[in-house]
Amino acid sequence: MTREKHREGELPFAFCLLPFAFCLLPFAFCLLPFAFCLLPFAFCLLPFAFCPLLSAFCPLTATFCLYPLWFNLYPLLYMPSLRLSIVIPAYNEAQRLGCTLEKISAYLLTQSYATELIVVDDGSTDSTPDLLRNFAASHAQMRVLRNQHNRGKGFTVRRGVLEARGDLVLFTDADLSAPIEEADKLLAALETNRADAAVGSRALDRGLIGVRQPWYREQAGRVFNLIVRAITGLRIHDTQCGLKLFRSSAARRAFELQRVTSFGFDPEVLFLIERLGGRVVELPVRWNDNPATKVHFLRDSIRMFLDLLALRWRWARGHYHSKPSQPGVAQ
Repeated sequence: MTREKHREGELPFAFCLLPFAFCLLPFAFCLLPFAFCLLPFAFCLLPFAFCPLLSAFCPLTATFCLYPLWFNLYPLLYMPSLRLSIVIPAYNEAQRLGCTLEKISAYLLTQSYATELIVVDDGSTDSTPDLLRNFAASHAQMRVLRNQHNRGKGFTVRRGVLEARGDLVLFTDADLSAPIEEADKLLAALETNRADAAVGSRALDRGLIGVRQPWYREQAGRVFNLIVRAITGLRIHDTQCGLKLFRSSAARRAFELQRVTSFGFDPEVLFLIERLGGRVVELPVRWNDNPATKVHFLRDSIRMFLDLLALRWRWARGHYHSKPSQPGVAQ
């Protein structure tokens, strides 16, 4: 009789403990992140679990055997995906490239997301390769690519964009005529408009131009952009401003199909992005002319016009269905 009463009294006591058990559940869930954080350390213990003899007699060897595994797992577990890649083409830019790299590096340090800087040396014959090598040695986020010989600005930008790992790719000129801070406008416009490319423009608000080009170059630029709109159907008022942002997932195909290797590559890339279903937005940016331009007024103007005609002809003939080859490239 006493034993039965004791058993009957156990049930209410067990039910009394249930609220405390439910109260402990949130603490259990709070501990889950710490458990996941300990997973890498669990991997570190694998050699000691499966190779007891190796661990007992030579722990140093076990540690070194594990290092390659840990080295490969660490980026996957902890490194965030790249948000932005900045591509700079450079040809004999030893005089002004150092200042540009300093400004861009300072800008990247202010960003909260992962970035990389890619400089493509287009076969420079001055001290540009030495400058890039020294700068890259002290800046881990920078990569330097080099063409075997001078291939042209279009080829060089194309290579840098295709090598980029970021979700977004920003192309800027080596002289930084458009300040790097103007990239914030492009980043905001790309997201707000859900666009695939955002291009800086001098034509939309010429009041933002600090140092203007010589009058004949400015007028030639206006005529060229009228011709661009007439031949390609693009609604962009300034295709040649050296500040453009691309969404990598949408623009990569356009750069793979790009044929123009010289200064006239911009209209072709923007044309292909739109023809492939992408959206391009244009917005005004601050800009200052640099008199040390590499564009030859007469020769390059004629070539850029011929490139526009060739662009229309290639599209009409269906020549953009295969990727062009990329010979003569060296790391």
